[in-house]
Amino acid sequence: MFPDPDLSDIITIDERQYQFTEATNAPGIVYAEIGRKAKVYRISSGKQLYALKTFKSLYRNPDSAKNIKPISKYKDVSGLAVADRTAIIPEKYPDLIEQNPAFAYSILMPWVDGESWFNHVAGKIPTDSHQSLSLAYAFVSVVAALEEHGLAHCDLSSSNFIFSNEFSHVELIDIEDLFGDGLSKPKEMPRGTGGYAPEWIRSDGIWEAGADRFPAAILVGEMIGWQFAAVRDASAGDSYFADGEFGHRSQRFRILSERLRQVHPEIADLFTAVWFARGIEECPKIAHWMQSLGYIARPEHDALSERPQLYPMYPASTGNEATSRDVPRTSVADRTSRRNIVALLIASIVFALCIGFAAVTKYFANIIMENTPTSAVSSNMNIAPAVSTDYILEAVTASPVATNSPRTPEPHFTDPADFTLWYFTAVWKDRDYEYLWSLSTPSFQHRDPTESYESYVTWWSSVDRVDVHSVKVLENDGHFAGIRVVVTFYLHDGQTLENRKYDYDLIYDSEHAIWLFDYR
Repeated sequence: MFPDPDLSDIITIDERQYQFTEATNAPGIVYAEIGRKAKVYRISSGKQLYALKTFKSLYRNPDSAKNIKPISKYKDVSGLAVADRTAIIPEKYPDLIEQNPAFAYSILMPWVDGESWFNHVAGKIPTDSHQSLSLAYAFVSVVAALEEHGLAHCDLSSSNFIFSNEFSHVELIDIEDLFGDGLSKPKEMPRGTGGYAPEWIRSDGIWEAGADRFPAAILVGEMIGWQFAAVRDASAGDSYFADGEFGHRSQRFRILSERLRQVHPEIADLFTAVWFARGIEECPKIAHWMQSLGYIARPEHDALSERPQLYPMYPASTGNEATSRDVPRTSVADRTSRRNIVALLIASIVFALCIGFAAVTKYFANIIMENTPTSAVSSNMNIAPAVSTDYILEAVTASPVATNSPRTPEPHFTDPADFTLWYFTAVWKDRDYEYLWSLSTPSFQHRDPTESYESYVTWWSSVDRVDVHSVKVLENDGHFAGIRVVVTFYLHDGQTLENRKYDYDLIYDSEHAIWLFDYR
């Protein structure tokens, strides 16, 4: 390594003076943090704090500075405050480097104050459920922002991000190997960090879009699981997992995955998909984690196992005004139980009446069938169309069936196109609004305060019939799907809303084997 400067040393960068700061609880010692490749000094200019990242001799060369300027264009991306940086190159700052040769190719950037997740894991510092979930959501929000901009950190680990004392804000650090448009490939391929990268990353390295999907998932699992003593007790040390156990049903994997399932089954499903992945293309996108965490990232609730409230799906803006209210979602089991009881009571009453008419009904039915041509019978039957390979469907034009009580069956769909067709048919045929309203994600609650259960019912009550012209699956990985539906609405007042096209995300509810609508 190299000797630290003195506290009294003053350095000048672009005509601005900076002074080294004192280490906490160590009077007279310069504050510095040592990493695998560099030492980071905390310096000040007036009341503003900065970081001066000086590299070890092996990494102190022009290659370490060539991405400084291209990275700077991403300084406004969420979580990339340290992208606002200046490279201390010999050609531009000869006097400073003469003052201390270790400053060659160092980086000046904003100082990020906060806590390190590494310290929490290594010290087995407990978190409560709110802290765990808040941090996981803040972390995923930042990594999702990178993914949205085509970026990847390429070496995510517990020591490569800083979070606020409230567990609500995250900033990434050590971004020298950032992947993105206009950035040069590192001379040394990033190979991840032990405890957060599988063997197929550690052996071959990775520098591409999507490179963060595996380590981000491990970190999210670690953060959410840290609220449980069993998880903390099973930790391998500086990270929860040890090298070599990824992809195997190790004891640590079983402990953590069981606790994640307690929190929410979809989080556990995503984690399992990543755990057994053999390539980055098999790992779910960070955006999928973002959507799933949205189910449970509610700061006002500490009971993470509580299933979130689900709000309605609106096919179009109707101009209807309504006051929002909280309507608790009843479980599928509760709804089924109530329906079964009601159905049993009704069936008992109706059965006796039906027996008396059964013989008469059969007699007249036989007469009608014997005197009706086969072609006429076929033309009056409502036959469901076959689904083509791209899920383009014929219009559904059957007449609505009047009903005064819910009769929607509890369906099970693995195919998102089949589910979408069923939904847009059931919503005007069966009109079981309470149940159908529940087949949506919590993001609807936050999208528009005027959208409530009452306005959902008001809209669909105004619809006489829906023709579904097509349902096309845009993407589908089994957990999330993107669909495009084209429909025509026929309203009771005579209006026709023709060929309305809507794009939705669908999120698979593995607990109830059905999809949930979300806005795309």
